[in-house]
Amino acid sequence: MSQTCAIGRPCARVAAKGVVRRRHPIYDGRMKRVLAVLGMCAFGGVAAADRHEVTGATFEAPAGWEVHDSPDHATMLYKVDDRFAIMVVFAAHAPAGDIAATFAADWTAATANTPTPTVPKPAARKLAGRSVLEASAEPTSDGQKVFVDLIQLASGGQVVSTLIYTQDRKMMQGFQATLEKTVASIQVAPAAKPEPPPVANPAPGPPPPDSSGARKLTSITLDDIAGSWDTHDLSVSVGDATSVQNWYQIKPDGAYERQFQGIANHHVVRETGKGKITLTPDAIVFTEDNREYKNLRFLELRIDADGTAHWKLLDSSYPPTDGNIALYAENWIRAVGKSK
Repeated sequence: MSQTCAIGRPCARVAAKGVVRRRHPIYDGRMKRVLAVLGMCAFGGVAAADRHEVTGATFEAPAGWEVHDSPDHATMLYKVDDRFAIMVVFAAHAPAGDIAATFAADWTAATANTPTPTVPKPAARKLAGRSVLEASAEPTSDGQKVFVDLIQLASGGQVVSTLIYTQDRKMMQGFQATLEKTVASIQVAPAAKPEPPPVANPAPGPPPPDSSGARKLTSITLDDIAGSWDTHDLSVSVGDATSVQNWYQIKPDGAYERQFQGIANHHVVRETGKGKITLTPDAIVFTEDNREYKNLRFLELRIDADGTAHWKLLDSSYPPTDGNIALYAENWIRAVGKSK
């Protein structure tokens, strides 16, 4: 009987005797730092001033920034000597009520890892001829003050929020022009028009053929996830940058082998391991040496028309909120021809 893990289920821990969470110290440190911002992709970042896309919008990334794309957000990193900044452009979405409520919802989700006691009151202004709201705050991360600024752009019946983190207000002054230029470059797709009401008693007809070949799985079996998977994690905290690369070779019976390479503060760490994957109704459990290595929540498995697979996972210690998914979701990629 095949094991299946369904989408949207809470991921409870496996409470077996002797089962202990075990993570690599670099990975664990990334999860504990409240300023961690993840951008996961198969081939590393892009350092070029070209257009990038999130759901419902495109934008021009600043030159010299490392860019990591995903549909729900794009993360950009700048770090030279003691100067660093993290900028995140989030996917376009419909307003969540009135202007104040929409800004408050975006601020709360975007700053989930460095929450502020209250949502700062945004100031309205024009940027490149379009209306924006902007607010900033100085929350605390690991005992140190950091500076966060959020600009929300309204266009075409949609809103797009752009967040930037840096050391302090003085450092922010040096990045303000870059932030504004990025926001000014955002092009928002117009909101979809509602479908017209159906004609009374329409004549039945065959459904349109699906010629795309793309598909999305809401439940998975071990056979679905067999193959070679790559992940790349990038995280930044005050004065620290970490890059992690994982490779997994998964067999149809759930047995796997992995390779790990991490770079932190110019030190390289390498590790290998092997174990077994178990799919339960609530979790995807990786076990090595009779100990739990990872416990993950299944979010989505999307397969493109060309066969490239995108597997989105979230550590079960995080509730599946929009903010946690945007910041902490693991995006695994299986290239064409790498299945089974």
